[in-house]
Amino acid sequence: MSEAKTLLAVQGVTVERKNNARPLLEDFSLVVVQGETISLLGEVGSGKDTLLHMLAGSLERGEDASGTLQIRDGATEKVSKRPREGVRIAYLAGPYAKPLSPLASVASQLSRVIARK
Repeated sequence: MSEAKTLLAVQGVTVERKNNARPLLEDFSLVVVQGETISLLGEVGSGKDTLLHMLAGSLERGEDASGTLQIRDGATEKVSKRPREGVRIAYLAGPYAKPLSPLASVASQLSRVIARK
């Protein structure tokens, strides 16, 4: 049996915001291989949104990141604020952002979002 291909490797990622005493995300590492499905779960403020913004290359003004990232067979590179080609992220904001309507099914709402892509 062949070894599963690495799709994403995040190593030692730290994201800091100016004037924050604590990092938004600190020394985070993750490897995702072909065939895996990943769900990020955690308390409010644990860095889930920050990780996804970093992967998408959409950190906010005043946020800086360090660490390395490898996508598929590409070279390992330092994380940056620029958008990355070949990366698609599905993101559903937490309940405080009120991303879904309680009056419609989740499937119908998500299908509308997917259809826009």
